[in-house]
Amino acid sequence: MAYTLPTIADFRARFPRFTEPVASDALAQMALDRGARNVDTSWTEGDYAEAIMLYAAGWLTAEGIGSGAEAQAAAAGASGFKTMRSGQLTLERFDNAGGSASPADPVLATSDGLAFAALRRANVGGPRVAGGGCPGGAYFGFFPW
Repeated sequence: MAYTLPTIADFRARFPRFTEPVASDALAQMALDRGARNVDTSWTEGDYAEAIMLYAAGWLTAEGIGSGAEAQAAAAGASGFKTMRSGQLTLERFDNAGGSASPADPVLATSDGLAFAALRRANVGGPRVAGGGCPGGAYFGFFPW
C-alpha cells in the first residue's frame, strides 16, 4: 500500500449514497480535498485513504448532501437537535464533553465524522510516555559508593 489519495470512484464505491445525481464530481472532489487537509502521511497507510473518505462523507452529510437519513435531517435543519419527537418515536442526543450542543467541527457530529475521530485518535494520539532511567541498576564502569 502507498499513501495515495482516494479518487472520486473510490469514494463513491465506499459511500454509494454520494452518487452522481446526489453529489456532482466537483462537489465530491471538494469534499475529498477537505478530507486530505485533515490527514497527512504520519497516519498509517491503511487508515490514510479511509480517513480522507470518512471526513469527506461527514462533511457532505453535515452540509445536507447525500441520500441517507442523516443528510436529509441536516438539509431540513434538524441535525443539531437535542430532542425530536414524531408520534411515538423520540430521538435524543446527549451533549458532547465540551458542554455545548454541537461540536466545534460539525463534521464530527455525523456518524462518518465519529468514525473519522476514532481513526484520528488512533493515529494522532497525544505523547507516548515510556519509562526511562537505568534498568536494574545498570553498570556504567564506575561505582557510586
